[in-house]
Amino acid sequence: MVATKMNGAWRRLWSAGQSREAVVLVCAILIGVLFTAAGFLTRAFHVKETHLAADWFSRGNSSLAEGNAREALDDFRSALIFEPDSEQYQLHLARALAQLGRPEEGRAYLLNLAAERPGDGEINFELARLAAQSGDTAAATHFYHAAIYGAWDADPIRSQIRARFELSQLLVRQREKTLAEAELMSLAANVPEQDSEMHTKVGDLYQTNGDLQRALQEYDQALNWSPQDLTALIGAGMVSFKLGDFGEAAAELEKAAHLDPGNKAVAETLETARMAVSADPFAPHLSSQERARRVANALERATTRVDQCSATLKGQNSELETLAAQAKSQQKSIWTERNLSLHPDLQNAAMDTVFKIEDAAKAVCGEATGIDAALLLLERKSRSTPQSTPE
Repeated sequence: MVATKMNGAWRRLWSAGQSREAVVLVCAILIGVLFTAAGFLTRAFHVKETHLAADWFSRGNSSLAEGNAREALDDFRSALIFEPDSEQYQLHLARALAQLGRPEEGRAYLLNLAAERPGDGEINFELARLAAQSGDTAAATHFYHAAIYGAWDADPIRSQIRARFELSQLLVRQREKTLAEAELMSLAANVPEQDSEMHTKVGDLYQTNGDLQRALQEYDQALNWSPQDLTALIGAGMVSFKLGDFGEAAAELEKAAHLDPGNKAVAETLETARMAVSADPFAPHLSSQERARRVANALERATTRVDQCSATLKGQNSELETLAAQAKSQQKSIWTERNLSLHPDLQNAAMDTVFKIEDAAKAVCGEATGIDAALLLLERKSRSTPQSTPE
């Protein structure tokens, strides 16, 4: 129909004696219309391609979030058919390959992207994860640092914290204690003070790395903003317990036990902490009578422990039996509760005997429990904190 109309237009132009310029003008107009139509169709096709790519990309992300890396890989490849130069699609394709256990293929995509954008934080982050996955700690550290100091398109501060956290996790896991400590200190300094969840995680890493004081600081920071944070309460309680601060341990673990009454580890540690608090003769602000009472009770408990496993001993450990016999003899004469109160200088010697008995009994009679476990904890605390002679 269009051709028929054009032929008719030509005949009318010639029959009317129109000039050559008029013909040229009409041709130009027709060509312009055709170019416009072609441009419109091309743009519409590209828009359609973009929408299809975005749709496949969205499906791939959903599949990846659900743990279906195989399906995600196919989805991302479909997205790249329509937008083959998309760096974002290639990045997510590399993630899917890594999850499928094909890290070398994923690394190839990422290295190509890194060659074009070496300072990209997200690309370096994924390269770091692949290196960590393959056990190359040195390469992982390099790429994590590149990610930490790289450029991020979205939420750069949180992304950098996540990268340093994963690096710290890796170093703690590999028992690189000194390197881990440096990274943890930088991480802790950059975590927003109100981010209680991350402060708790940093506390966990410090505790695993053996830095109990800094671990406790992180748990306390978390509890300042989230007093009912169960993980932080347990962390603070357990660390205080390890540090020998049994009163603080009991206070934190009581709160944790209230929130999680079925937690056996919390309940057992809380019970031991309470016993240690009530049995500690070195606690400050005790009266002379109370201090003497606690020492006398500790002596009684230590000798009773030996009596309870005497059937097991059967003369096999003369050292332990000798210690117990000496303690019983002293209990009847010098180390009576009255004498211990009147002569506080005797108390340290009496407790030293208690600790020796408990140590020896642990090896012969089995692992200590209850008050015996509490007394061994008090021994550990007394070794780390020299006791002065009570007055």
